[in-house]
Amino acid sequence: MTKTIRINPDDRTILTGYFARVVGPVASAWTSPGSRGFWQGWTGPDQGFDWTINVPRAGRYAIDVLAEGGPQRPTVEVTAAGKTFPVRLGPYWDRISAGEVALPAGRSTISLRSTGETQPLKFISLELVRPGVARRIETDAMSLRADTSWMVDKTYGLMFHWVGGTYPRRGPSKPYRQAVNDFPVKKFADTVASMGAGWVYVCTTHAIYHWPGPNSAIDAILRGRTCKRDLIGELAQALTDRGVRLGLYYHPGHDDKPWWNRVGFDTAGRETFFRTWKRVIEDAGRRYGELLAGWWFDDGMHSYYHAAPPWKDLLIAARAGNPQRVVLWNAWLAPKVTWYTDTSSWESWLTSDLISGGGNLPVGGDGRFIAGPQKGLQAHLTTLIHQSWGHHKPNTPISKCQYTTEQLIKWLQEVRSRKAVVSLNLEIYQDGKLGPADIRRFRQIRAALDKSHRGS
Repeated sequence: MTKTIRINPDDRTILTGYFARVVGPVASAWTSPGSRGFWQGWTGPDQGFDWTINVPRAGRYAIDVLAEGGPQRPTVEVTAAGKTFPVRLGPYWDRISAGEVALPAGRSTISLRSTGETQPLKFISLELVRPGVARRIETDAMSLRADTSWMVDKTYGLMFHWVGGTYPRRGPSKPYRQAVNDFPVKKFADTVASMGAGWVYVCTTHAIYHWPGPNSAIDAILRGRTCKRDLIGELAQALTDRGVRLGLYYHPGHDDKPWWNRVGFDTAGRETFFRTWKRVIEDAGRRYGELLAGWWFDDGMHSYYHAAPPWKDLLIAARAGNPQRVVLWNAWLAPKVTWYTDTSSWESWLTSDLISGGGNLPVGGDGRFIAGPQKGLQAHLTTLIHQSWGHHKPNTPISKCQYTTEQLIKWLQEVRSRKAVVSLNLEIYQDGKLGPADIRRFRQIRAALDKSHRGS
């Protein structure tokens, strides 16, 4: 759907392929209600996008390209105001500067084109921003960064996709509210504390928009989605008592049609979506205060970014009740979606390259990227230990760990040497129990890291 895009002289303007004239067989990937992915399928030269823009007042604008070039690192061309800028893409997702251009007031066209016969490239967007505005945003966002030193001190935390679709080891799953009522809080807290976790991210909403506790804002939008038992509050207190902090995973709910029809920006409208979003998040933040240490907002790139959110307003809402609450937006493998965030949020397998950032996260540094697509952010990777994010198959045991204990110890030692942090996602049964092998493994990891730390 093509449309004229008004350039915001006081913020970043995002030009995605969804509102452009698409030239050639370029196709979108991972697109669904409430989710916008990237563009791929380039087969030759002169393919790409044309955007019609409306500039309220003339001025100089920096142009960034969010794309991945793969091993061949092809060149694309951006044309604006009669000038063409060649941009060679990197092998991985990055935010690459195309240069600056003087845009005239009024309507004009900006184009992106491929240049070669073979184009294994993937594309998300162009971003336009006045250089002075970019500096102001970065300075303002840095002034609002939360303290992440407590995460650095602990090195790793655990994440659990305990949701409505989670199964027990044997037999049928319980209805969600019954599972919430039966969750063994103290035993779970004892277990994860013994495994050396510095923090725990627990899923709230996911494919089905359930909330494991009270939330008046959710009730006002759609009744029947909250729980009487405040499992979040009980977990937060039990974990805190054991020296572990609680963070919440939150998904916007675009896979739950009844919920999405009420709040989705593609059904209810962008303004309604972010207004209701803030009410839900503020209700939770004020309810739990300092007991809630962090938010892990999923679909930062695929849902929020394309809607051009009021990022600072969302950050302020997420800090309700705790001004030092650590906030991140999951960018998948893409560059950071906003400067108003505290940590990077890659979602991938364990590799040294992701932690070293291609040389952008030196050993002995302060844990923040010095360059690259995550520049300025505390390094944080979220990764799978098993094959799945959750235990979603009935009558099966938790799947085998993909890594040996020795591999994990070595990798976490490297993480610690760079003052990075990592959240390791483990499968969990519906009754709140973890795999015995995982418990043993992480107790060994904790002992090994404690020993190496004492010896350093």
